[in-house]
Amino acid sequence: MKIELDLKTLVTLGGIVAMLSSFVYTTTLRLDNIEEQVIQLEEEQAKLVRRTRVKSNKPKIQKQKKGTKHDQKK
Repeated sequence: MKIELDLKTLVTLGGIVAMLSSFVYTTTLRLDNIEEQVIQLEEEQAKLVRRTRVKSNKPKIQKQKKGTKHDQKK
């Protein structure tokens, strides 16, 4: 059982291997980039949650306007 490979077959196989390896490389690169962006967004979201919790814990002072219906009923 002898395997004969001519130049056309070797070039075709080499092209397929190169194409598949470049596909894997670019896919991995894109996934790494997306993971970094997700981490950054999670950090920003955590900061915003902390800010809103701090703001919501402060007591709010409500000022009543003179001449409103509420004041006239009293």
